[in-house]
Amino acid sequence: MKLLEIPVFEAITNLLSENQHNCHVDARIESYSCKMIGDDKKLFKEMASGGEQNMPLSPPIGSGSRSYSRSQSSDDDSHPFSSITCSQKTHFFLRNTLNKSFYPDYDFTSSPSSDFTRELSCSSAMNCVDNVLLTIGGSNYSSSRDELWMQIDKEIGLNDCEIYSYSPDLGSGPFSEPGVLWSFNYFFYNKKMKRIVYICCIARSGYQDTMDSNWEEAEMDMEELESPTATSGLQLQSTTVAQP
Repeated sequence: MKLLEIPVFEAITNLLSENQHNCHVDARIESYSCKMIGDDKKLFKEMASGGEQNMPLSPPIGSGSRSYSRSQSSDDDSHPFSSITCSQKTHFFLRNTLNKSFYPDYDFTSSPSSDFTRELSCSSAMNCVDNVLLTIGGSNYSSSRDELWMQIDKEIGLNDCEIYSYSPDLGSGPFSEPGVLWSFNYFFYNKKMKRIVYICCIARSGYQDTMDSNWEEAEMDMEELESPTATSGLQLQSTTVAQP
C-alpha cells in the first residue's frame, strides 16, 4: 500500500489540525493505493494462512434490525448479524491503512475484524463526519466542506464505495491515550479502484497536553539536577556558602 499525495486533503487537514475549543485536534484525510507491494504480499499470505475466509464485523451502532443483514445476504434469516462479514483482504487493507497512517508509533496488525463495522450507507458516514468537523472546524470546515467531498468523490467514487468505521477497545492505541476526548475513523473503500480514503480525527484535552508538557519539563529539570556536573556544582556552591 502507498500513501497518495492529494494537495486538497493536506490543506484541509492543516486547517482542522489546530487548537479548537480548548482541545487539540489531530485530523487525517489520506488516500491509499491498495496495490500490494513488497512486504504487503508477505504479510497478507501469513494472514490468509489462517484459513478463515469471512471475517466477522461488529454490527453498526443503532442498526438493531435485520434489514442490514438482509442487505448483505438473504440466505440466513435466523441470525440477524450472521452475514456482517468482510473478506480477509478487506480486513488486511483496513488494518494496513492504520499501520501506514500511524507508523512507526503504533502497530494495528493484531486488530481483530470485530473492531471494524461496515456502515449502513455512505450518506450516514458523511453526515457524521460533517457534524463533527463543523463543530470543531467552524467556518474553516464549512467553507471547504463541498470542495472536500467533491475531491473525495473524484478520488474514489463515493457511490461505488464500501464504508467502514473503526472502534477499538480502550486498552491500546492512540485513541485511548490519556487526555483523548473523542475520536472517529472512517474508511471509504473502492474495490474496483483498489483505493481507500481514510478520515480520522482525534481530539485531545488542551489541559492534559499542558500537564504532559509541564511533567516533561520537570523530568528534564530532575535529570539536570541528578547529573554529575549539576551535583558537583551544587556541592561547591553549598560549600562556599557554608564558609565564614
